Amino acid sequence: MITISDFITVLRQTEVLGELDVKFIYPTLYIAYIAKDFERLSDDVRYEWISRNFSIDVEDLNQLRNTGAVEVLLLTPEERLGEFGFLDDAEQDESWLSWFDPERSEPIESRQEAFDLQNQRTRFLHFYGYKGGQARSTVLVMFAKYLADLGFNILIVDADIEAPSTDTMLEVATEDLNATLMGLCGWGSRIEPIASAYIGSSTSGKVDVLACRPKSSRFDMDFAAFLTNVALNTKVLKQAALNLRYFIENPDVGNARYDLVLIDHRTGIAPSVLPIMEALPGSAIIFVRPDGSSRNIENSRIFDTLLSFDRENPGAFVSFSLDPFESISDVRGNKGAFIERLLETLSDSISRSEDEPIDPSELEDYWVLWHHDRALLSDKLPDAEKLAKFNLESLQQLKDVLAISLDPINHLAEHRERVLTRSGATDEGWFIRTPDVARLFSLDNKLLYIFGRKGTGKTRLVRELYRAKLGEPLLVASDYNEAGLPSLSGAFHTLLKIADGDFEKFWWLLLRLGVEAKNSEQNTLADAVNNLESSQVDLESYATPGSIEKLVRGIEGKRVFLIDGVETAVPAADLRRFVESLFRFIGTIQYNQILAEKLTVRLFLRSDLSTGAVQNVEQQIEGRVVYLRWDKTAILNFALGRIASLEWYREEFSDVCKKIDKLESQIEKGAVFDDDAEALLLEIFPASLERNRLKTTTFFSTYFSDAGSETDEKASFYPRLFDVFLRKVVEFANAEYRGKTLKDKRLISTLVLKAYDVATESFINEVRTELYNLLTLDDADDRNRNMVDRLINSFSDEPTPFVVDIMIDKLAEKIKLPKEKIRESLEDMKAIGMFENRQGYSGSWRTGRVYKAGLKMKYVRSPRASN
Repeated sequence: MITISDFITVLRQTEVLGELDVKFIYPTLYIAYIAKDFERLSDDVRYEWISRNFSIDVEDLNQLRNTGAVEVLLLTPEERLGEFGFLDDAEQDESWLSWFDPERSEPIESRQEAFDLQNQRTRFLHFYGYKGGQARSTVLVMFAKYLADLGFNILIVDADIEAPSTDTMLEVATEDLNATLMGLCGWGSRIEPIASAYIGSSTSGKVDVLACRPKSSRFDMDFAAFLTNVALNTKVLKQAALNLRYFIENPDVGNARYDLVLIDHRTGIAPSVLPIMEALPGSAIIFVRPDGSSRNIENSRIFDTLLSFDRENPGAFVSFSLDPFESISDVRGNKGAFIERLLETLSDSISRSEDEPIDPSELEDYWVLWHHDRALLSDKLPDAEKLAKFNLESLQQLKDVLAISLDPINHLAEHRERVLTRSGATDEGWFIRTPDVARLFSLDNKLLYIFGRKGTGKTRLVRELYRAKLGEPLLVASDYNEAGLPSLSGAFHTLLKIADGDFEKFWWLLLRLGVEAKNSEQNTLADAVNNLESSQVDLESYATPGSIEKLVRGIEGKRVFLIDGVETAVPAADLRRFVESLFRFIGTIQYNQILAEKLTVRLFLRSDLSTGAVQNVEQQIEGRVVYLRWDKTAILNFALGRIASLEWYREEFSDVCKKIDKLESQIEKGAVFDDDAEALLLEIFPASLERNRLKTTTFFSTYFSDAGSETDEKASFYPRLFDVFLRKVVEFANAEYRGKTLKDKRLISTLVLKAYDVATESFINEVRTELYNLLTLDDADDRNRNMVDRLINSFSDEPTPFVVDIMIDKLAEKIKLPKEKIRESLEDMKAIGMFENRQGYSGSWRTGRVYKAGLKMKYVRSPRASN
């Protein structure tokens, strides 16, 4: 028999008789031979002419014509231009058939220009294996995690349309067609990948996934139809890939959505591979095993094809070894010829026609060995750092040979001025992801209750989770305007009015509105509340667990709602009852199988309000709670990030800020060690402060926490206080200390101490707003506020530590309130960390450091506790 390649080669050898034109229009390869001699000849005679002039057996020619994938056309020039003019619109690169043309004439340079790679802002990496069982998908997922840990924004696209698996390997799944390649090919209405399937150890790094198909078996027939459709018309895949590229590179917010897109391709000569690579040109990571599993593949044109889509970074080869002890030198020694042939293919892809060929020995780093690894034996793929050292080094090697930059799009190439505020709802400073916070950025976390004292970053956390598409705000702080229903807003009070004083009904009404809305962006819920007020719905049946259970049965996937801003939502007299209803509401969802499967409600609440909220609250929150706490390391990292965001420090201490900028990724995950952070701070602040000859490092590690004891490991630091302190330094440096700010190139001590004193007063004023809703000194809201102010002011010049009963007597006399009211108030203030027990002194309390200066209390030494 004669092969298709042989036939094309023979016809080209004697083109003096005519002209050969090879074109592919899916699903047919057209081999057209154009000659004037065909004029007035029938088809049969034309084939005899071919057989005679090219010494091709007629039987072989007929067999070739009957393959089904090839159509041989013997045409006159007029017929080619007329009836067969449609061949001019053929797209050469949509099939392996056209790529295997033995004398493909199109120069690679022109294809590179067509790809317009210079204007492509996102890199596309194509993972391909000629055979299965070569660890392709595993390496892809681990490489994505590795890059996310470095701070890259990654999208994985599962284009293995017959055996999809990457979403499963990341332990995520979707019922949403819009999060799938199948949806992108016509089954969905928009593009919405599964968000944050993996969050890197860097705060900016993450992995999103565009799964191949929804997980539910009810999509099986649709998926089979999808496979049939793309098999019959691969242009569907190409157009889908082009749409994806537009989505990635043209978001509403300026930069591309992702640094890198990693595409997992079908094994072998599948029709899905080339259309996607044509639309998303990039590097090819090709998996081959030198142990015989890929025998003779090194001589195929497959690799020439795959490596031709990006000459600057054509790709690399990865070989999987089942022997964890096999070294690179062992494999090269045993399979050197095989590896050299692979690298020759790479050399051809890199070299231009006029260049000297590159010696394959210079490209040995482009062959990467991946070992069998015990870390990969568990059901769940580990983080990259858990891999054996040799595989971690292989990921590093792969990143290096592909020339993947360490400067991803979502890391600022240069400093930009940020809007800094005291509110987590609006602040744009560096977001520090402490270990507690990082747990919330995992899709599979089971946390429902996030408790923290005032100023520990609850509202900022809600905002970051929303921006990461990991939750939809339901109720939010009054100054948060990106999404959700702001507490104290007109719509909030309207919904309270509709609930007619029944707080539990209020929560079910809010949830019903949230479920009915496609999202909770900006005024969505406020508009829904106003529409509800004017509607005629039966409220008794509209917002009940049963009605919402029926509503969510049909929704795809799972929705996560976030609740914040509870502390200031209602007057102090109603706050406890409001919180109790909230815990019952979340508990009902938590223990209802259908609601819990479809809905998650996460509560962000001040710690003291959780105590005694409902009976058995400890059982309700067990295993589902995280207490936000800023330790010394976290607060020092926060301070560095804040300094780098304030223009005055950048101008006065530019060298220090440049050092801080280089540590941005580490700072944002709170990973700069205490000694290193303190060393940087001491380039700005003096080594010691005049007050009590206090070391500045001690000042930072103690004066911004709420502990009365330096050894209290439960102490929490307050980023809001540190923020105010740093900005007060700037304020005073530009005013009364202008011209006398520095001594020995560092801030003077008096300026630092004054800034701290004023910052603590400011912090107390912020705490005051919480106390308005926490303390009940009068039933009337305005009179209660007045009495809270008087209580706070009455602490001025009082001693700390103090005997509780004596202090109660003093304060009751000062502000003319019953002693029991004062005692209740002090207990509530103690619950939020303003006071704490004094160890060794029964009935005696001390004031937390951050509150002592703000309340203007005085430290008074007392006799030591007896042994």
